[in-house]
Amino acid sequence: MNAQTLSDSRTAFTVQSAGYDVNDVNNPVLPSWRKRVYTFTERWLKPGSDILELNSGTGIDAIYFSSRGHRVHATDGAAGMVEEMKNKVIARRLSHMITVQQISFEQMPEIKSQYDVVFSNFGGLNCLSDLTVVAAHLTRLLKPGGYVVWVIMPPLCPWEWGWVFKGKFSDAFRRLRTDGTIAYVEGHRFKAYYHSVSKIKKALGQSFRLVGLEGLGSISPPPFATRFTASHKVLHKVLTAAEKSVCSIPPFNRWADHIMVSFQYKP
Repeated sequence: MNAQTLSDSRTAFTVQSAGYDVNDVNNPVLPSWRKRVYTFTERWLKPGSDILELNSGTGIDAIYFSSRGHRVHATDGAAGMVEEMKNKVIARRLSHMITVQQISFEQMPEIKSQYDVVFSNFGGLNCLSDLTVVAAHLTRLLKPGGYVVWVIMPPLCPWEWGWVFKGKFSDAFRRLRTDGTIAYVEGHRFKAYYHSVSKIKKALGQSFRLVGLEGLGSISPPPFATRFTASHKVLHKVLTAAEKSVCSIPPFNRWADHIMVSFQYKP
């Protein structure tokens, strides 16, 4: 685990927190991706589930799941994100459905309860070079038969390969660097690490069985392709529709901007 990377990322996301929701809503891709994440995750939720959310940001996902009748313990290491989240919970009077805790990955032992699902969205776990920092605690945190549902960035992303045609060879294959690559958020830099399905399986261990795997942004443009989506609106719709029909089959469920993975805990 790179403690400096985690510290740097918390600083970056604290700075980003004030404008996070506005940027999320205004992005031409992210709102529809969130709906796909919810559809995927709800396959593994029973009525009134208890969810532990990691890197929950400003609470967008926690509020959604609470509106569906689920209880969420929302955690994040960035002070700014936690403050935004707490304000939302108070304003919406959701304290009976959502509890909030500022906690980083290395503080996982402080979480004592058990949950039906451990959820993490949009690459928060990519701040970890070693997923066992979190995975080592899952058998304690999950109820038997519970699920891990993670949305994480893999090492193979065809959309980034297109940077080769702009002469950006280093950027095109940056995810393949085993020692991580530099990410920038609000002018702050930290390292990001990319995790394959096999790497996730290894970190989780033999008590977890893969039950769901889909790609986000294998064919359709990812959130960073804002110029493409603005200039090619019809093509964007065509590619988005095409991806939904192939996102669960190889290689489109592994080669993407993000992948949605679900593992069931079978002790």
